[in-house]
Amino acid sequence: MSIKVFALVGLSGSGKSLLSGRLRELGYEVIDCDKVVRDLQQPGTACWNDMKAAFPDVFSGDSFDRRELGRQCYANDEKMKLLNSIVHPKVREELIRRFETLAEDGKECCFIEAPTLFESGIDSLCDLIILVKADREVSINRIMKRDGMTREEAAARLDAQIPVTELEKKVDLIIDNSREIKDLDIAIDRMCEYLDVWIRNRGNSK
Repeated sequence: MSIKVFALVGLSGSGKSLLSGRLRELGYEVIDCDKVVRDLQQPGTACWNDMKAAFPDVFSGDSFDRRELGRQCYANDEKMKLLNSIVHPKVREELIRRFETLAEDGKECCFIEAPTLFESGIDSLCDLIILVKADREVSINRIMKRDGMTREEAAARLDAQIPVTELEKKVDLIIDNSREIKDLDIAIDRMCEYLDVWIRNRGNSK
C-alpha cells in the first residue's frame, strides 16, 4: 500500500469534521470513519447481526436507536469494549480496502477522520497523525448544540474518551480549533504546506 495516510483525531466537539470539510474543498480525499461505521451497520450485514445479538434492546425491526446504544456504552466500560470488539475489526478491513482502491487510482495521499483511532488500532495504518483540539468548554458547547445533549451528557462523552493530554503524546501535528474559522484556515494552510514537503521528502528518500 503506497498511498500516504494522514489521520485526523480529536475529542468530540474539537472540530474534526470542519477540518475534514475544508480539506475536501482543497481537493484532498477524506474518509469519514463514522460514515464507514454507518455503512457497515446496514441491516443484514455481519456488523448489524453481531450488534443485534449483543445489544438486542436497542433494536426494533430494521433499525436501532444509535443514541441509546451510545448512551449505554459511554456509561458502561464493558459494553463499550463489547461494541468496539464487534465494530473495530470490520472498520479496519474496510479502510484497508479503500486505501488499496485509492492507491490503484493513483492517489498520493488521503486523510481519515477517526475519532477512535488508537482504541481501534487503526493508527498502525497511518503515516502521520494530526490532533485537532479545542478548549473543553468550547467542545462541550459544540456537542450540546450538535447532538441535542445536556451539559452532563456532553461532559460524559468527553470523559469517556482518551484525555487530550494523552493524545498530544501520540501525534505528529497539533491544530488548535478553539477560535474562529479564519484561524483554522490559517492552520490548515500551514499543515498542508508541511505535508506536501513531507511527501516530497519521503519520495526522494526512496
